[in-house]
Amino acid sequence: MAPELPLPRTAALLTISVLITVLAACGSAPGSPRETPVAASALEATPTPEPTPSPDDIKATFLAFARGPENVPMEVEYSGRIVGDQIDFAFNASLKDAGEDEAYEGDFTIDGETENVRNVRIGTDVYQQTGDGPWLASAEGIYTYDLHGLFEDLIDLSFIDVHQETEGPCWRYRADPMEMPAGLFQLAVSSAGDLTFTTTRYEVEVDAQGLPMSLEIDADVSFLIDGAEMTAAAEYRYAFSNVGGQIALEGPAEGEVWGVLTDDTMGFSIAHPPTMQPMYDAEGYWWITDGQQFVHVKFYPVGGVTGAAAANRTSDDYYGDYVSAAAAREELIVGGEVAYMSTYEWDDDGVPATGWLLIVPADGGFFLLDCWGPTSNADEMRATFDQMISTFRLVS
Repeated sequence: MAPELPLPRTAALLTISVLITVLAACGSAPGSPRETPVAASALEATPTPEPTPSPDDIKATFLAFARGPENVPMEVEYSGRIVGDQIDFAFNASLKDAGEDEAYEGDFTIDGETENVRNVRIGTDVYQQTGDGPWLASAEGIYTYDLHGLFEDLIDLSFIDVHQETEGPCWRYRADPMEMPAGLFQLAVSSAGDLTFTTTRYEVEVDAQGLPMSLEIDADVSFLIDGAEMTAAAEYRYAFSNVGGQIALEGPAEGEVWGVLTDDTMGFSIAHPPTMQPMYDAEGYWWITDGQQFVHVKFYPVGGVTGAAAANRTSDDYYGDYVSAAAAREELIVGGEVAYMSTYEWDDDGVPATGWLLIVPADGGFFLLDCWGPTSNADEMRATFDQMISTFRLVS
């Protein structure tokens, strides 16, 4: 037998190549470990995360907002407390500022007495409501809310920290003590003068867009009352939302807004339902009526007679035929004064009638407010009269 000759080198390589090709087509050899292919995406480089805005960048954006246009829409929930000489005032409130329009609601507590106040400004129309009273088309006593003014006087801020809130990251800054316009803050001291408001703590939280999220202010307040200097400590807390967003507001529904009768000469103002119209009588008094219910308002000058004495004298001299001397008199606060009310009844041409006589003491005399109408409608009349007298104010 002839000896086997070794394969040429090229033939050997061809044999190995065919073997590799067959094995690749048939898979791994039995018993050998199977390798899992590596996905192409796993071989790509992990992307570098976007850099977080620096505290200086956020501060610059926020200060640009603070010095920018004033009529930026925003919503805010806020509270405050002022305690000091002759003042103890607290409130919780919400405000929607749509730029030109705004809607406000708040609970004010002054010396332990709480009152709910609402007002809406739609263009040049202003409406206000106190407690369960009616909506009034009046801007008298309306407080102007300047939220943007809370930031306008900022010169610089010091970075405190950045932390995570539900809405996202939040950058916190502090401002040095500064004097702020007292008109930005409700003090509920109408007779106070020479107000100064100096912050002892001013901390603002800002979002990634450089817009305010919250603000905390503590301050020392000083003011004058009758020439005497008073001091108080104040704190205000604000939570902002929807800054720069779309805010749509509406005023009270048609028919809910009462008119306001003001007589500067006689010195009073009073609101009335839209169904009741005021008419001036040449004898020097006002009628407000819808043809069924009648309200009469007149000032009686009576030197040296005030309070209960005025109530007694009026009952006896003007209404002696209707009001029994023993009739129970209610005491209530009307226009900031202790007032006195009596109930009377009579026969109005065969129709039973009921009326209420209200005496409100004033300088140099008293106001008489007299309401009457059919007894069959007494409950509704009294409810309307109660709402009317809750709006009665003395005007100087």
